Amino acid sequence: MVSDQSCCNKILGVVRLQQTAEGPLVADGSIDGLSPGRHGLHVYESGDLSQGCNSIGGHYNPSGGPHGGPGDPPDRRHAGDLGNITADANGRAAFRIVDDVLKVWDVIGRSMDVTERGDDCGRGDGTSRVDGNSGPILACGIIARSAGIFQNPKRICACDGVVVWDERDKPLAGSGRRGQGDCAPSEGGCCGKAGKTTKGSNNKGGRCGAGDSGGGNGKTCCKV
Repeated sequence: MVSDQSCCNKILGVVRLQQTAEGPLVADGSIDGLSPGRHGLHVYESGDLSQGCNSIGGHYNPSGGPHGGPGDPPDRRHAGDLGNITADANGRAAFRIVDDVLKVWDVIGRSMDVTERGDDCGRGDGTSRVDGNSGPILACGIIARSAGIFQNPKRICACDGVVVWDERDKPLAGSGRRGQGDCAPSEGGCCGKAGKTTKGSNNKGGRCGAGDSGGGNGKTCCKV
């Protein structure tokens, strides 16, 4: 999810959607750059970002119902109505939403947004039964399929401090790779020697798993 505004007021976030065949949809996410307080979160009918967040259509609403909230029955809400998230004083909203109406296999290729104001879940006046009076869209992103549950064995390196939205600006290896995480080179690195793996460790492909860190600290690390 990326801001639809200028570079000077950027909003960045990642939301992961998971669901088993018999269970509810679970949305885990974090979004940075928001104003403190409540913001609406919705799934939209289209993933067309050719005009930014202006071309994603309306809320995903296959039943044709009015706007509502995540606790409403399916015929009294849009399927894409996920309620509100709350940003802290630093502008970060970390959240988990469990929803029994929205199905993850129905939303691949659609989009998700975060809005300027909190969503009144259809309990207000004006455009409440359309968009919850939640205001303009601040940021949006396409919902893409990554893998089925437990089907992605890849590990994320925990020691370079690079967040996912900075990956495109970082080299794959070397001193320029490191962020400002808990295991920066000045602290000796996760592997015990400033980002180097210790000889004798069973480290294949430049990565050592928990319990085989080379530095004896049990942390996952990368050879950089």
